[in-house]
Amino acid sequence: TEEKFYDKLWKYIVVRKILNQAAVIKPIGKSDEVYEPIKYMASETRNGDKTNREAHAAKIYFNELMNTSFSRGNDDILLNSGLDYGYTIIRSYIARVCVGYGLNSQLGIHHRNEYNRFNLIDDLMEPIRPMLDIFAYQLLEDNEYFNVEHRRNLINFLNHKIIYRNKKMYITNYYQQFHFIKI
Repeated sequence: TEEKFYDKLWKYIVVRKILNQAAVIKPIGKSDEVYEPIKYMASETRNGDKTNREAHAAKIYFNELMNTSFSRGNDDILLNSGLDYGYTIIRSYIARVCVGYGLNSQLGIHHRNEYNRFNLIDDLMEPIRPMLDIFAYQLLEDNEYFNVEHRRNLINFLNHKIIYRNKKMYITNYYQQFHFIKI
């Protein structure tokens, strides 16, 4: 059925996001004790993420990333400004790609808010969020304020290269191919 397909697709997205979050922990010198539990959350994820592994992994991940009991809405944490700005850049780019493919961005896989015109975009950007997280973390580390140069660097994030399926490509190409979800 259609619902089973969406549940399976959402599981794939959540697992990729959680594994990418786990992969962020080691390169920035965070605790190995956190790496394994986050990675384990990916293996526990079921179709539709009915047990909400995504949220549980995110809580562990962000608390470790921020060295604090963390809330994504806390404006007093500099990294939040960078993440919000960077996520907006990613969201707008993916929206352009979806429109270019003729997709209806209001019809999401998991995000289904009738007032959100970008439900699909919010679903599709989940796996790449941790890539921006590590980029913003390293960019803003040891800084006190979010400035113009930080914004320029975050705008340029999509022009960085990644290795995907043993190929070196720009993040923008990764999304334009839209073959990153295979279930």
